[in-house]
Amino acid sequence: MLTKINQNSFDIVHNHFGWQLLFFKESIRAPMVTTLHGILSEPTEKYMHTLSKAEPFISISKSQRQHNPHLHYVATVYNGIQVDQFAFGDKPQDYLVFLGRIHHQKGPEQAIRIARRSGQKLIIAAKIDPLEQDYFETKIKPLIDGKQIQFIGEVTHHQKVKLLKNAKAMISPIQWDEPFGITTIEALACGTPVIAINRGSMSEILVDGKIGYLCRNVSEMIKRVSDIDKIDRAACREHVLKYFSAQRMTEGYLKAYQRVIDHNKAKK
Repeated sequence: MLTKINQNSFDIVHNHFGWQLLFFKESIRAPMVTTLHGILSEPTEKYMHTLSKAEPFISISKSQRQHNPHLHYVATVYNGIQVDQFAFGDKPQDYLVFLGRIHHQKGPEQAIRIARRSGQKLIIAAKIDPLEQDYFETKIKPLIDGKQIQFIGEVTHHQKVKLLKNAKAMISPIQWDEPFGITTIEALACGTPVIAINRGSMSEILVDGKIGYLCRNVSEMIKRVSDIDKIDRAACREHVLKYFSAQRMTEGYLKAYQRVIDHNKAKK
C-alpha cells in the first residue's frame, strides 16, 4: 500500500485506518490527516493515538474529543449521508423502531423497557455480531414476544428506509458516549424524530423539542414518547439537509485538507 501511495503524486492522504497507519507516516511523502471514528477512551486506542498526538486529526464530533483532548485536531467534520436515498414519510404507523446492532452500549434492553412502559409496539432491526450472540440469547431474546416486541434482524437499505419512514419515532437509549450516531441522521432524513439519551454526540445532532428529545434517563424517554406527535417531521428532514448531508461533509473535509496542505507547505 505504501508503495502505491508513493508511486503517485497526491496532495494529501486521508487516513481512515487509525493509529496503525500512523506508524508509517515517515514513509509517506504526502501530508496525511487522520479521521477518528471510534471512542477515544478505550485504553489501547488512546495510548496509540497519543504517540502521534502532533499529527493532524479530524474528529467526527466535538464530544469525541473529550476522551483525548491532547491530540492535534484540525477540524470536526460530521458524518453525512446522501439524503435523496432516504424517502420521507409524513404518515407514520403506530410503532417505535430501534435500529443498529445488538450491544449493551446501544441500549436494546432499555428500548424494550421504554416500549413496554409506554404501551408501544417496538420493531428491533439490528445486527448480532458473534461476540454478542450470548448477550442476545440471555438478555434480549427472552423479552421478544413477536407481537408488541418484534425482532427482524439485520435489514437491507431498502428495508431500513421503509422501516424508518413509517415509524412514529426512533428510540436511542445509548449507554455510552457515542462519537456519532449515523442511524440518528438516517431516521431524521426519513422525517422520523429521535428520542435519545443525551450522551456523546447526541446534543450535537438533535435539537431538543424540535426534531426529537434529549433525555437524561429511560424514565424521561418513556414520558417523551407521548409527546412525539408535537415534532414536525418535515423539520427533521430539513435539519439533515442543512447540517448532515454528504455535500456538507465533503465541504468540511475539503477545508480540512487545505488547512493541512497549507500548514505542510509553510513548514518547508
